[in-house]
Amino acid sequence: MGFHETSLSIKYPNVMKTLIAMCFLEVSLIITMYNSTNRIPDFLFFFPRIWFIFIFIIIIFLLYRLFSSKSITLGDNFIISLNKKRYDADEISSVFIDGKRIGIKTVDKKLVPLHLYFTFKKENTANGIEEIREWAKRNNKPIRYKFFFGWI
Repeated sequence: MGFHETSLSIKYPNVMKTLIAMCFLEVSLIITMYNSTNRIPDFLFFFPRIWFIFIFIIIIFLLYRLFSSKSITLGDNFIISLNKKRYDADEISSVFIDGKRIGIKTVDKKLVPLHLYFTFKKENTANGIEEIREWAKRNNKPIRYKFFFGWI
């Protein structure tokens, strides 16, 4: 059996939906902060501002994820994840497929880690899912076609 390695272009799932929701939340906080001047206690005065900064940081993080180009590499008996960490086949417990979402669960985690949770770009969807299936079959990893939880 020859050496086989495939690198596939991917994107993060649901980034646009989350970005739109965070922007709506940010606008509502701006309206709340504008309407509340000195009529409320100090805690309620500062809470929306702290929340505003937190959501703004999330928006920057989501914009980075939206515009960055990422890929995942499938080797004969390893996977190189989005953060360039190498996982050998014995570190992977299963592969989840939920429609277009793909999640690769490691042995030491209860949920799918962020850097192993992705969707393929439109031009790679059919080929990418087939490559994942072949990789799982080659390494005797179960494929579960069901909903799974992933971070952010």
